[in-house]
Amino acid sequence: MSYTQGMQSVVSDSAPFDDVLLREGNITVTSSRLEISNTTYALKYIATVTLSELHPPRKEARTVIGLSVLALIAIVIYLILGKMTFSSFLVFALLAILALTVGAAVYWLDPSKYTLDLKMISGELVQVNSTSERFIHQVHAALATSLATNHPQPTVLDAETELV
Repeated sequence: MSYTQGMQSVVSDSAPFDDVLLREGNITVTSSRLEISNTTYALKYIATVTLSELHPPRKEARTVIGLSVLALIAIVIYLILGKMTFSSFLVFALLAILALTVGAAVYWLDPSKYTLDLKMISGELVQVNSTSERFIHQVHAALATSLATNHPQPTVLDAETELV
């Protein structure tokens, strides 16, 4: 008797193929699992998936930019009309330019943040964060596809159905 006769293959031919739905960056979503960096989560243990977006105060930034431009125009008009000294013009112009710079920085440099919260049935919260809306929606769509495959809708019994 040889030693290989009693051994069985670890990989079964009847095991379902684990389709890769998304592999981007440090995240991989397959038909049965989610990998984030070096951590793997079985999708059957996900209780809820929540997508949230956090946008910087862009409306307020636009308001500050608009008011700063109007202030600069008014300061230049007052200087031309002679109703303002040059030193006071410099002080007010610097303040308006500072406000314009802060408003522009908030508007253009602070990106929106997108979060995918995965609550596991154990109560653990797993978060996927990104500044790319496209990436978070791709992960969400891949998870939705996989969860729909792995968590079929429960059978709804009507009043005429008999249980055997």
